[in-house]
Amino acid sequence: MSSSSASRAQRTPPTLRQGDRFRVSSNSGSVREARFIYEGEHESGWIIRLKDGRIARLDPTRIDWSTHELLEDDGSPLWVAGDEFALSTPANTVQGHLLKPITEEVSLRVDDDWDMRLPLASVKTAAIRFRAAGLKTGDRFEIKSRSGTEYVGTVIDSTADSVKVVSEGGEPLTLRLRRLDLDTLFVLVPITLTSPGHAA
Repeated sequence: MSSSSASRAQRTPPTLRQGDRFRVSSNSGSVREARFIYEGEHESGWIIRLKDGRIARLDPTRIDWSTHELLEDDGSPLWVAGDEFALSTPANTVQGHLLKPITEEVSLRVDDDWDMRLPLASVKTAAIRFRAAGLKTGDRFEIKSRSGTEYVGTVIDSTADSVKVVSEGGEPLTLRLRRLDLDTLFVLVPITLTSPGHAA
């Protein structure tokens, strides 16, 4: 392989499906084993589930993709109790924590005293609510300001002190980071919910 081909191979991420297990090394040499969830747009990177169960963001530009290794499925569920979901059905939209592995239904704790069971077939769209440390261009997000105003939208550009977003209603906004409560930030990652034996 020529040096230019090798360099290109190191920069080119593979195409993965939701749930695929893989192992890679970063450009600094650290090794990561994870499961693929979603490839975001622009700077939002990959969303993955680490071997220890945490959901994290992976920056593909910091990975030596020539070290990529696809691993066998170990049979473990991709979605686990405690995961935070936003689900839409023909009737409504709900948010909650997953109570148990998904079978033919999704069991959610919607609030402290209300559990909901949804047939898997009734879920129109699903997103994992990822507690990100910050906003990246391409992120679909929800966050509150320090004064309590809630924002839901998509980041279209960012600087060191602000982000330009398009709200869910289509309105362009500029949000000052110092006025946002980053502890309330969720990045909404579109996913496919599947039960055991059903391909993603």
